[in-house]
Amino acid sequence: MRSLLSIPLSSLKFIEAPIVDAEDSYGEVRRVFRESGARIVAVEGARGEFLGVIYRSSVLRVTSRKTQARARDLASDPPATLTPSNTLLQAVNLMLKLDEWYLPVVSEGLLEGFVGLEHAIRVLLDTGVLRGLSVGDSMTRDPIAVKPSDPLSKVWSIMVEKRYAGLPVVADDGRLAGIVTQYDLIRKGYTRLELESSGGPHTVKVLDAMNPSVEYTFSEKPLEVVAEMILSRGYGRIPVVDSSERKILVGVVDREDVVKAALRRWR
Repeated sequence: MRSLLSIPLSSLKFIEAPIVDAEDSYGEVRRVFRESGARIVAVEGARGEFLGVIYRSSVLRVTSRKTQARARDLASDPPATLTPSNTLLQAVNLMLKLDEWYLPVVSEGLLEGFVGLEHAIRVLLDTGVLRGLSVGDSMTRDPIAVKPSDPLSKVWSIMVEKRYAGLPVVADDGRLAGIVTQYDLIRKGYTRLELESSGGPHTVKVLDAMNPSVEYTFSEKPLEVVAEMILSRGYGRIPVVDSSERKILVGVVDREDVVKAALRRWR
């Protein structure tokens, strides 16, 4: 399988993430995230040079005192950059090591695009590598979940501590009730989540932000079917339940889980 992923990045069609100008306002950056649904945004200077990236979490961290910030103030250096001569295998190993789903490809200071774990998943699907694996072979078991009655501040603290971009929501009896993601928080305009009170009558709850219409799967489902669903529908993660009747949450499968399962198979 390693040979399948040892293709140069230059042979791939890069992900064209939204690009903002270094002087764009915080409001403009937030609008781009909200309207595009992007997980990452690139920042360019006046001459088109690549200056850094902005993550959803960076936008959600902005307090009222910093709403005059520009894109350059929100940008951070990516944990690593790639060049077109790197291979997909090198990119995948680096993303898994850094716990990143995307890395920028830069040539002579200019952004060529982004490589994501979905590039590897597409190769694994097209070559049949995932055939014979089930969701149960790859999923994260006993995942962290929140309840509809929990304050959004709890969701945010988990997202920051664990670097999660989304969390399943379960009822008191463990039944899957929905999902809440960073995109949900941005789309609905929530900010300063770490300052939210967790006990007052006006506390914003998970119920206010979550998406109750969540796609789910089962541990016995073929992994290649779920991987195709992740790519075609742009999902970051899919909850796994015990049955369609009970819907008790038993796991979560995300893009990293899919790639790791394939790599384990060949080691």
